[in-house]
Amino acid sequence: MEVAARPGMRTGVLFVLASATFAANYLWVKLAIEMFTPVQVAWGRSFLAAITLLFVLVVTGDRLPRDRQVWKHLFIAALLFNTISFTCMAIAMTRISTVQASVVNSTAPLVTLALVAAFVPIERITLPRFLGVLLGLVGVVILVQPWAGWGVTDLWGILAIFGATASYAAGIVYARLKLGNASGSAVAIAAGQLSLASVQLTFVLPLGFAVPVAFEVSALIGLLVLGVFGTGIGYILQHSLIRAGGASVAGDATYLILLFAVLIGITVLGEPLRATDALGAAVILAGLVIATRTGRGSRLRPAPTVP
Repeated sequence: MEVAARPGMRTGVLFVLASATFAANYLWVKLAIEMFTPVQVAWGRSFLAAITLLFVLVVTGDRLPRDRQVWKHLFIAALLFNTISFTCMAIAMTRISTVQASVVNSTAPLVTLALVAAFVPIERITLPRFLGVLLGLVGVVILVQPWAGWGVTDLWGILAIFGATASYAAGIVYARLKLGNASGSAVAIAAGQLSLASVQLTFVLPLGFAVPVAFEVSALIGLLVLGVFGTGIGYILQHSLIRAGGASVAGDATYLILLFAVLIGITVLGEPLRATDALGAAVILAGLVIATRTGRGSRLRPAPTVP
């Protein structure tokens, strides 16, 4: 009995660790932007994560992909997954709370399903998937309250985090179509992708560079933890979770990430949980359940939210 329980226990531990790691990224970004600009945060996050994963490759004796075609696809994947998504997320965190950002970002699997239906010929959108995606959009509308002059929600902040979510979802679809059969381990692919993101953001960095007004130890720690653990180690945890429990279990991390992120926002940052935030989150999660529980056999399952 003890031996049989070990695989399930390992999956459960990885599930909680991965979810908590990704949920905490909202906190680290929030701390980092107190000293750095959004572009600086995105660059630092990508660079530190790339260094971390490259170090893992050296220690394990693994190596980066050698195929030029793979690197061409990785360039686009880095642009979508990291350069655009990380920058938009950092911009959003200067304008909205972590609670609101995590609620909107939890629509990533739904946006992925919509993009899959639109751009993958072998995938047909079923009625439950359509209703699930529609419910997700309703949840976002509840959050921004257009009927009340957008309530107390910053519209540009919501658009920025939704841009990060949409870019990440587009990266999922692109990677599965173009990198599904790529040679190299998941860590090697992630290391190459984040290295390219660092290069891309280096060219953008002068446009979003600013000398910090004051030195903040908490902001520096936030950026270091975000890059090394929240992103670099986070990629490894996600890959380990997929190997241990499968894509379906990894996809379920979306629910726990949202819960952890909201709890961190309320307890650590002292952010309020408005009724519209809670209602919007509930509607989005209902949409996720409807859309994903009927498509477990799909060739292209939606991936979890990875802030």
